[in-house]
Amino acid sequence: MAQDTNDEILEAQIEETPADRKKAKKNRDKAKKSKLGFMRLILFLMVMNMMTVLASMLFISSKFLTGNYTLSVLTLVFDLVGQAAVIWLIVKRKKVTRPVVIVFYIAAWVLDVTSSALLLGLDPVYDLLDAIFPAIFILYFIFSKRVKESMTEPIDFRLHDKTLAETRVMWNPKSIDFWMRMLIYFFCFSVAGHWMEMGVQVLVVNGFMPGTIAGADSLTWRDSWNPFFIYGIAVAICGIILFPLYQLFKDKCPHVWQAYVLSFIVNTVFCVLAELVLGFAFNADYSAWDYRNQPFNFMGQICLLYTICFGVMSSIITWLIFPLMERQFSYVSKEAFRIIFVVALIIFVFLFATYNVDLYRSGAINFNALDSQAVVTIDLSGSSSSASSAAS
Repeated sequence: MAQDTNDEILEAQIEETPADRKKAKKNRDKAKKSKLGFMRLILFLMVMNMMTVLASMLFISSKFLTGNYTLSVLTLVFDLVGQAAVIWLIVKRKKVTRPVVIVFYIAAWVLDVTSSALLLGLDPVYDLLDAIFPAIFILYFIFSKRVKESMTEPIDFRLHDKTLAETRVMWNPKSIDFWMRMLIYFFCFSVAGHWMEMGVQVLVVNGFMPGTIAGADSLTWRDSWNPFFIYGIAVAICGIILFPLYQLFKDKCPHVWQAYVLSFIVNTVFCVLAELVLGFAFNADYSAWDYRNQPFNFMGQICLLYTICFGVMSSIITWLIFPLMERQFSYVSKEAFRIIFVVALIIFVFLFATYNVDLYRSGAINFNALDSQAVVTIDLSGSSSSASSAAS
């Protein structure tokens, strides 16, 4: 038995060649380099700062998107996008992390100084204090040996060739990327749908088509960047439900035109049912739309003209726009796609917070007190009060 044990040890020593020992040492060095060290603290501070910025967006009103406040608001959005990108680069240990961090913090500091100067005037002491943390981060990423050793992974922004892109499945609900793309479509078309409604209103006002004319102070005209969620949801549904049905019809029908006819009927029925349900739920007073004066209407919530229009639009999205967008995304690398998603998410959160969580318009915060140098108090129950300053 002892002889067998000695033979096994000897065989193991013989099998462990110099190449194996070198490989083991390389793996140990790689594991050591993968430790982030001080960068973990940087990640923690960035996450906390992003949470603070997101919380501050609750107090941003669309009033602040004009005048000297505009640059301050855009600076917040830039900080969110930039820090999200830096966090992703550090976690993924990308080689471009060092130059990106340096450029980002310099640009963020310049924007912050410029926006504060527009609002409050230049304050050298405040500006220098504001530069302390960016300067520490910049110096660390310039001179740290750990950063150079750990940030080694290349980043892939190359577009996939046509052969590889065509092998990707458009409709794949089991993939997380599919649902991320649906969210991107929801973000973008919620805003684009608002612009489309503005275009429809122009046609209605000028008599080119019948419909309800929106008032000058309505959401349609007042805030052009306000997301209209119904349009984003509609495009996402076209991709999730109507597009696979269209593909099924194409596979099952003996003639292509039959697939298009069936798809158009399904799209139209889906749209009219959705509008009818939404009408009963949210438009009982006909404040959003009113078809009572239109021919072939049902209870003023749906009518033949707009049913056909919605059927045509949903079919165009299902047959042309959705496949085109999916095909374009199939050329994009995963890393570039992740960045596109994060940017779209942050911009949408900003627009949502600005227009739909508006403490200014709800009366929960009195921004007029800022003009009289008053102390502002916030009351989330809906009322607001302020203590007058020495001026009173």
